[in-house]
Amino acid sequence: MRGGGVPTDDVLGVRGGGSLSGRPWPAGRRATPVVLVLLLAVAALALLQLGGRGAADRLGVLSRPERYTSLSFAAPNSLPTSLAGGAPARLRFTIANREGQTRTYDWSIVVRPVGGRSAAWTGPTGRTTVGDGRQLTVVVTLRPPERLGPSTVEVHLRQPAVALTLHVEGA
Repeated sequence: MRGGGVPTDDVLGVRGGGSLSGRPWPAGRRATPVVLVLLLAVAALALLQLGGRGAADRLGVLSRPERYTSLSFAAPNSLPTSLAGGAPARLRFTIANREGQTRTYDWSIVVRPVGGRSAAWTGPTGRTTVGDGRQLTVVVTLRPPERLGPSTVEVHLRQPAVALTLHVEGA
């Protein structure tokens, strides 16, 4: 009691959980971490506003999802191991679109003899549209016009510039 016997709690209207007479305020102590977290959040948002989106990306906050196209051989165990002039060989490749929008891909296939023994042969070409988050498998039949020795079969996308290479023996 202070001031002539009047309880401080009654004068100030403080009820339950503590008082101004030096006893702890548990509710106030629990609020301190919350207040600190809120202050840090406000400060972080202010910094992001000042630094722009680039600062947010560098900090790993509000980063954009990775955008990419992937190109792979479908069913790798069934890829041709050799090419013979005029004989058909089936080749399957998959284009996966993770670019954030539908894309149209121009693709081409080139067969290059190893060691430059003869000129490269341009095989099938085409254009394929793939929706975002989707993939599409392209099946082509190769018929090289001449007898080939060991060669590389190259599958190319024009935009983005992506390529696959497969080594085959001649027949």
